[in-house]
Amino acid sequence: TEAVNGSQLYETNDKVANYFGGGAKYENGEWTAPSFKIVSFKDDGSSEETSYDNVAAAFAGMNTSFTKLHHDLSDNIEQNALLWSDNDNAFVATHGTEGDKKNSKITSLANGSVTKDSTDAVNGGQLYSMNNTLASYFGGGAKYENGEWSAPSFKVHAVSEDGSKVEEKSYDDVAKAFASVGSSFSNLHNEVTNAVKNINNQIDQVVSDSLVKQDDVSKVIKIGAEKEGAAISIANSDGASRSLSGVKAATLSAVSTEAVNGSQLYETNDKVANYFGGGAKYENGEWTAPSFKIVSFKDDGSSEETSYDNVAAAFAGMNTSFTKLHHDLSDNIEQNAL
Repeated sequence: TEAVNGSQLYETNDKVANYFGGGAKYENGEWTAPSFKIVSFKDDGSSEETSYDNVAAAFAGMNTSFTKLHHDLSDNIEQNALLWSDNDNAFVATHGTEGDKKNSKITSLANGSVTKDSTDAVNGGQLYSMNNTLASYFGGGAKYENGEWSAPSFKVHAVSEDGSKVEEKSYDDVAKAFASVGSSFSNLHNEVTNAVKNINNQIDQVVSDSLVKQDDVSKVIKIGAEKEGAAISIANSDGASRSLSGVKAATLSAVSTEAVNGSQLYETNDKVANYFGGGAKYENGEWTAPSFKIVSFKDDGSSEETSYDNVAAAFAGMNTSFTKLHHDLSDNIEQNAL
C-alpha cells in the first residue's frame, strides 16, 4: 500500500514500451503507440505490409494472413500436385478445381529402370524406343511415329493351287503371311509330286517296250511295241550306266506322259530353292540347305539371331521368340504402366 514515485512509474512504463517494441515508447509522461507490421497476402498471390497499433489487432491480422496462406497452399496443392486418391487407390495426375478436374501430363520424367523387378515409371522416350525397335524387328515398312503405328506389309510370292503361276501378295500381319507361305509350300509339294508321277509314267512307258522302232508314216519311234518284256537297259557293255540326252522338254499337264529332261527338273528345283529363300539353292545336282535367321530375345532384353535350316524349325523359333516377347511386354506393361 506504499506510494510509488515518478521515477518508479517512468521506469516501469519505459520497460513496458521496450517489451512492446514496434516503436512504442513512454517519454515526458506521454505514450507513443507501437506499430506492428504484419505481412498479408492478396488473392493474386502478392504481399503487402499492414501496420497495427495494438497487439490484439496485430495477432488478428497475422491470423488472417496465416489463414489466407493456408487456404492458398491447400487449393494450390489440391489443384496442381500429384496426390493420392483413396477412391482410385493410386496417385492421380488430375488438374483443376473440384468438379472440373482434367487429366494432365507428367513431364521431365527421368528414364525408369527397365528390369524384371523395377517399379519405376517409364517415360515416353523409353516407350518410343521400345516400339521403334519392335517396328524394326517386324520390318515390312512397319513403324511407330508420333504415337501411331503403321502396319507392316509383308510381300510373299504365292504359288497358285495348280502351280501354274506365282504372284506377289501383300499381308499386314505375320499370321496371314505365314498362312500364305504354308499354302504355297503345299501347292509346291503337289506340283513336285505330280512331276514325279509324270516321270514315273514316262519310265513305265519306256520300260514297257523292248525294241526301238519308228513308224514310217507318223515317224513315231516306239520301243518294244511288238515284244514282251518288263524292262529296258541302256547300260554299256561293261554294265555301266549311260546318259539319255536330247530329250525334249516335256509338256507338264495333268494328262501328260512325256518324259521331263534335266533342265525341267533343274528349273523346278531352282524355283523351289528361290521360294525357300534363306540362301537355299540347287546347283550341279546338289541341294544347299536354307538358313532362316530368326531374332530371339534373352532374359536381359538383348536379342540375337539364330539360324535354322528348315521351315518348321524356323517357325518354332519364331513362335518361341514371339511368346517370349509377348510375356516380356505383358509383364513390363503390368508392372510399369501408370
